[in-house]
Amino acid sequence: MPVIVTDTASGILLAAMGSRAAGAQAQTILQVLLAMIDLGLNPQEAVDMPRLKIGGTRSTHPDDPIWIEEEMSTAAIESLIEKGHTIGDTLKRFGRSNTGQAHVIAKGNWWDIGASQVNSDVLWTGIDHRCDGKAMTY
Repeated sequence: MPVIVTDTASGILLAAMGSRAAGAQAQTILQVLLAMIDLGLNPQEAVDMPRLKIGGTRSTHPDDPIWIEEEMSTAAIESLIEKGHTIGDTLKRFGRSNTGQAHVIAKGNWWDIGASQVNSDVLWTGIDHRCDGKAMTY
């Protein structure tokens, strides 16, 4: 699932992202993008974050259990349970591919909330260790 991220005011290209994994694609892209926007993480940090997946491979319902990666913090799991979610399987090793694989190429450091200036000449990459992949930019 390819995604192009642009600045809403100027239309300037901010990033190209992609994900694969059937029903988890949109969830994966959303989690990576929110990690960059809300947490100020660079593309690699955002891709490396533990992820979760709601629902099965072919369909998703809001009441479906949430599958979590084994690196998910106890605090995050407890917060999900407090909000009424049911925790399903803990995904380990190859099973982690169920949360999707994401790759990102971002132009500039627009996610860095502490940066005084956005350097739009630098390309940043995030490559998912959940699958094979290499970063190549020029």
